[in-house]
Amino acid sequence: MPKSRPVPSPAERRWRAVLERFSKSGLNARAFCGRENLREHQFHYWKRELRLRDLKRTRPAPAFVPLAVAPGAFVPVIEIELPGGARLRAGAGAGPDLVAKILSLLGSPAC
Repeated sequence: MPKSRPVPSPAERRWRAVLERFSKSGLNARAFCGRENLREHQFHYWKRELRLRDLKRTRPAPAFVPLAVAPGAFVPVIEIELPGGARLRAGAGAGPDLVAKILSLLGSPAC
């Protein structure tokens, strides 16, 4: 069964309408916010927030692939790319506890 999309809050609907007007205005953010009597920091917050929400809705969930290393195989580095572009590179000696700790510090859920 496909997931249903969450119902947008009144604030989200309002800011989507504001950002639609902004895109059609031809003004820069400061001029638009002045004309619309908006706080510029709220404008930038919602612009970023809605972009992130849209990315989460369209980006497929990351898939974890089991990895088996043959005995005696040389595995110099494993690299994990996180949403947002951050990368974690761990050498063969890095244990799962260290990798989980680093992921938690980067704000990503550990496996």
